[in-house]
Amino acid sequence: MRSLGAAALLVALGACATPAPRVVEVVPGTYRISKNDSLFILKGDALKTGLIHEAQAFCAAKDRRVAVLGTTSRDAEDAERASATIQFNCI
Repeated sequence: MRSLGAAALLVALGACATPAPRVVEVVPGTYRISKNDSLFILKGDALKTGLIHEAQAFCAAKDRRVAVLGTTSRDAEDAERASATIQFNCI
């Protein structure tokens, strides 16, 4: 019975997890990555920093460096979650 409760807790916690950001090519050679918070991050800038690290890893896998073209972020407010988006190239 105890293991059933532990399994239910793990499923509930997993449902709250934010999926990993996904890099999308918006035009040839230009990429965008966005993320909403996981209910624990209230500042959009914190998400933006994480996205820049994701972009660096993405470009490093191509033996290139990231060049950030633009960023947007929004802090958590009322019922809205914090969010951030970056657009970048790999050079």
